[in-house]
Amino acid sequence: MELDKVKQMPLTHSRLWHTPRLLALALLLTLAAGCSLSQTSAQRTTLADLLHEDISQTIINPDTLHLWAIDIDEQGKAFIAEEWEAPRAQELGYIGDDFRRFRIHFTEVTKAGADYRVQGYAAILDTVYCIEGVINLDSVVVGDSEEYQDSKGIQEQGSIYTSYRFVTTFCRRGNVGVGDTLRGSALYFYVKTNGKYIYDGTGCWDDGFCNNQYEGVWVCKGGKGRRVCNWGDYRIPNSRELDLGAGCFSPDDRFKGWENYTRIEDDSLLWECDRNWWNRHYELDWDYERLLEQAYGKLTHGGSLTPDELLHLLPTNKEQLWQYYADAHIIEVNGANYSDRLEKIDGAMMQYLFGETPLTTDDTAATNLRTKLIYRYISQRPWTDGWVAEAVSNVTYRLLQKYPDIVKPELLRLGWYDSLIEFEEQ
Repeated sequence: MELDKVKQMPLTHSRLWHTPRLLALALLLTLAAGCSLSQTSAQRTTLADLLHEDISQTIINPDTLHLWAIDIDEQGKAFIAEEWEAPRAQELGYIGDDFRRFRIHFTEVTKAGADYRVQGYAAILDTVYCIEGVINLDSVVVGDSEEYQDSKGIQEQGSIYTSYRFVTTFCRRGNVGVGDTLRGSALYFYVKTNGKYIYDGTGCWDDGFCNNQYEGVWVCKGGKGRRVCNWGDYRIPNSRELDLGAGCFSPDDRFKGWENYTRIEDDSLLWECDRNWWNRHYELDWDYERLLEQAYGKLTHGGSLTPDELLHLLPTNKEQLWQYYADAHIIEVNGANYSDRLEKIDGAMMQYLFGETPLTTDDTAATNLRTKLIYRYISQRPWTDGWVAEAVSNVTYRLLQKYPDIVKPELLRLGWYDSLIEFEEQ
């Protein structure tokens, strides 16, 4: 959303104020609330009220956020100037005194009596765990200036205090850490509008904005060790020297797991992979990413890649395919965007594949190397779709025309020959 859209309503739970108009509005609302205290006290939400509500998908675990911009009319009255939907940001977290990156994602939150049952994933660096547990609602505090007098029926802002306890039930890398527990307290900021309780995204682009703040400890099975473990939306509670950002979260990249954060935030495909870390389809292979970066760096500084290096750069599974064709290092030339990394690495690949760059001075060895490269390149086809599928198919067809004795037998063996010919004829 554009930043100029965000003319936020007053914040009642220790957030920052940013404009004189909002300061004036705060004074007006405080006076109004004081004059009608006896009337509004009875209308305020209590814990008993919340225990009857289901806030699992509106506050604890929403997929999207309902946001609005607040403005003030000529009479000094607050009103909602604009409303829109936005995806919820991924959680940010750390574990231990060394601030290594911690991630958590709830795949399912369901109300069970007065409690909320949780299932999902947690990760310490690249070690991913399945988790399940419970969140208990403990108390609620309603802000002092809950009477906004706007035309959309915003009734109050408040804070919900909870406690939680999760247990790790499975680890993708074996049994290390299975049976450990994660426990602590959490704070949710909410808005009640038209009788419904929702996640408070008011001022989500303000300096220091945060919500759904969890503070706790990761306790090893049997109580043999514990580490502080905190996470939240937009900011991490008590993150101390990890967070260097003034306006928004900006981690110190000397801590483990945060080295690539800034680059990922600036790259759409890598950001999507990182956001969906808990889904194996999106899991980033950082060893492979390092190879791509090293190759790109070499080509950028005038170096070249050996055939063996190129063999290791060609994707060997669907996850690597996403990374190879990722929009990394986007640059603009003559008004058009393209991937500089893909352009350089794929360009070097094509020169070797089509014989423009000699593979070796030995003809037999050169044929063997080229055959390996061609076979590895063709093997991408079953994972491709969209423009990647078209690009791979076009290159494969060109290779078929140039090296029929190498390519045709392999395509026939894989059962792809007829489909490739049909694709090119269309």
